[in-house]
Amino acid sequence: MTRKTTRPAAAGDTAPGTITLPTREDDDREPQTGSAREQFPAAFGDPETEVAHRSADGSAGTAWHKTFVVLGEFGADHPIHADNQVRVYEEAIQRGMHAKGEARLIDTEQIREVRGLVSSALTYAVDVVPSVVDHVAAETVTAGNRAGSGAADRRG
Repeated sequence: MTRKTTRPAAAGDTAPGTITLPTREDDDREPQTGSAREQFPAAFGDPETEVAHRSADGSAGTAWHKTFVVLGEFGADHPIHADNQVRVYEEAIQRGMHAKGEARLIDTEQIREVRGLVSSALTYAVDVVPSVVDHVAAETVTAGNRAGSGAADRRG
């Protein structure tokens, strides 16, 4: 059971007042570590740091990056990109980021493997807002509501 509690800002924090932090009252295997500023820098005015900490594949400001390495060569118009974009939205959500735009292909790199095989490193970017400071979460782009998915068209 996840519940939100309000705690005073940690010692040394310059932001006045309190901040709402998620806690796991029923699960002592997931203790919170570090100060609130370390755990949620976006709540203290530093969203770029939070995006960088939550991205395994890099970031640029609040553009969150995800790289897929797949066997074969793929051009910019290949259908694989639509599937990878869906996965970008899913992973951003899993890492506490809310996508606020379309995931876009920003880089492709061909990698020559052993025995003549070729792999492609496909890197995507999407503008995100850390969920801890997203005041318009309903506008989060997901796989089901992104432009061209048909989901928005079916809702009317």
